[in-house]
Amino acid sequence: MIEEQLGTPAKFILPGGTQASSFLHLCRAITRRSERELVKAKKVIDINPELMIYVNRLSDFFFMLARQANNEVHFKEQQPIYKYFDEKEVEKNE
Repeated sequence: MIEEQLGTPAKFILPGGTQASSFLHLCRAITRRSERELVKAKKVIDINPELMIYVNRLSDFFFMLARQANNEVHFKEQQPIYKYFDEKEVEKNE
């Protein structure tokens, strides 16, 4: 399984990296947007709860595929740089 190979990230990961990974992150973003729209629609119409679960898991799958695409070419995952916080505050929160 992909998650077992890559492990769970300890910190937030910025989307991007290789071209393949970037496209997979874009797929994830579109899937997440669809999920938000389904949540809105659920207030008005009946939606199969299994569909909600499927779309949520699909976005997770795209995230793992994006990480794997970067890992295959040994592209290091990027964490955000918090330049607007002083270093002591960042270290305290880690």
